[in-house]
Amino acid sequence: MKTLIGLVLLLAAAAPPEIDVQGLYEGSLKDAKVEARVVAQGKDAYKIYVRQTLADGKLVKAELEGKADGDAVAFKNKGGDTEWTLTWAPGALKGTAGGAAFEAKRVQRKSPSMG
Repeated sequence: MKTLIGLVLLLAAAAPPEIDVQGLYEGSLKDAKVEARVVAQGKDAYKIYVRQTLADGKLVKAELEGKADGDAVAFKNKGGDTEWTLTWAPGALKGTAGGAAFEAKRVQRKSPSMG
């Protein structure tokens, strides 16, 4: 019985499947559109490539590294001049960037030339 309880606890704290984490996320930061692409690196490691288009048209980019932490993925890095602290939970990225709140939802894009 103890083995079964231990197995249930281990599975509950297992890292999320890569297919659930990887993908494109869109949101905003300080009223500017942000796109984030999460890419699995293997062994519960991930990278996020962030692009933000500012009001003046300037494009800001950052590359962040993260690691699975239980059933979430934690990212805490300095991207460019901005300190990022993000957490992935099913379907969304939430956290702060440069002290400002950040949230992005996962999106599925379809090619206009498909069916």
